[in-house]
Amino acid sequence: MSQAPSDGMSLLDPWGFWKTARDANLEAWSKFMIDLVNSDEYAQATGVALEQALATSQPLRDAMERSMTQTLSLLNMPSRAEVVSLAERLVNVEMRLDDLDAKVSAVQSSLQKAIKETVREVIPAQASQLKSVTGQIAALETRLDALKSLETQIAQLNSTIGGLRAGGTKSEPLELHEPVVKHEVRTRAKPEPAPEVQPKPARTTAPSREPVTKNGSRAKHPQAGTAEAK
Repeated sequence: MSQAPSDGMSLLDPWGFWKTARDANLEAWSKFMIDLVNSDEYAQATGVALEQALATSQPLRDAMERSMTQTLSLLNMPSRAEVVSLAERLVNVEMRLDDLDAKVSAVQSSLQKAIKETVREVIPAQASQLKSVTGQIAALETRLDALKSLETQIAQLNSTIGGLRAGGTKSEPLELHEPVVKHEVRTRAKPEPAPEVQPKPARTTAPSREPVTKNGSRAKHPQAGTAEAK
């Protein structure tokens, strides 16, 4: 039959008494060490001991550092101080790059906003100017077409005038189309040359028509007889 444990110990466990003694001993030592560490005397004694240890070890550390620096310089290798300074410089460069990146991003955003605003303001004005320019170009094209048609009509008119001068023949009048240009162009036709007046032939005395007799001989006109009698 098993017997119930009393006070956390079992009679069948040979190490139970040792475990309880160990736990009690550890608890007492932990309380003692906590009280000792939290005391001012312990803090002062620890500080004095550390100062003495550092004071005694400082010359040795300096000698070791000098010897290590000389050894590294002979081997063309950087020392700890040089590596630390280089790391600090790299950190400073990274910080400056971050600052520049932030400034550039701010400037870029402000430029984008300004460009958008200027584009919004300029586009309507440019559109109106473009419309006016296209209208002017269309008007110039219409005027140019009208001038071309007028030039062709003037060339035709010059050709007809030259033909009239050369041959003296009348040509059919040209039908001038009204140009599209606002200014009216009036052309005066060259007066036609007057017809030449031919001289009239001189009058000749027409032969007298004497009456023919039955014999076939012509009878003399009474006026002719009087003229011969005279």
